[in-house]
Amino acid sequence: PSSSILMPLPQNAAIAKTGTGNSTIRKPSKAHLSSLRVTCFGSSSKSTPQSFLSEAYELGLALAKGGHTCVNGAAKKGCIGSLNQGIIDGDGRVVGVMHEFWASVDGWVETDKRKIQIARGEGLQERKKMLVDGADAIVVLPGGVGTFDELWEIACEKCRLKIDIPIVCVNVDGYYSGFESILKRANDDSLLKKKPQEVVRFESSSVRAVEWIEAYMVDKQSRKNDDNGDITTNKVEIVETRPKNLTRLSSHFVTSLYHLYDSMINGEYTQKSRGFIPLSMVFIIGVAVGASIKKR
Repeated sequence: PSSSILMPLPQNAAIAKTGTGNSTIRKPSKAHLSSLRVTCFGSSSKSTPQSFLSEAYELGLALAKGGHTCVNGAAKKGCIGSLNQGIIDGDGRVVGVMHEFWASVDGWVETDKRKIQIARGEGLQERKKMLVDGADAIVVLPGGVGTFDELWEIACEKCRLKIDIPIVCVNVDGYYSGFESILKRANDDSLLKKKPQEVVRFESSSVRAVEWIEAYMVDKQSRKNDDNGDITTNKVEIVETRPKNLTRLSSHFVTSLYHLYDSMINGEYTQKSRGFIPLSMVFIIGVAVGASIKKR
């Protein structure tokens, strides 16, 4: 996995070692992290392997513990079914987005922390749009072609439309190692506009995925604050450099006078240029006085 490629350490973040080896995940201060809206993709098949179901359940618990709202396809089986069970058991919040084709089948029951949104239309485009609307982050659990479609569509938008949203695949048992290799190959062949780890992140567990997202969002807010500070500094610098611009303006006229004087010495001074010398001198004196008053 690419877990060795770490985000810059956000302010007020502790480092928590997880997993194996020397890899680390930044654990942000909860005081500096708001509740996130996290969209999750994954399988809805009843034949989903148990190891995938267990990791999906852990993701639900981790999101609930973090106080985040999970948005998913509202399935009762597969990774999404286990994910929702983990959220419910952790007393978390979940929004299910399902197409009207399946709304009467799945029997989703709404509560204060369990909401449902119904997508309409002949295809699934409206549903996919509703799933990611307002999302702060994307977590991808193991799934089939529908999950692949959802993953790569948002990854494409991240690259082409330059949206700043963290995307992380939970690489259970190396399930997404093939995708990681594809991104690396595309980068090696100069076919990516971003580095592979900037397109999609791969983590070995759900807990690590959530910790990475939280650290990413804290760092994103920190960078935003830094950018706002730079804007103020630039405004001050513009005001301070104005007297220098006036000085440069004066030097241009001094140069012009020198050329006129040189022309007179060489006998090239003409009748037309006689009126220019006193006017230029008056203008230069005025600029010099104005600059002096400005500095005071």
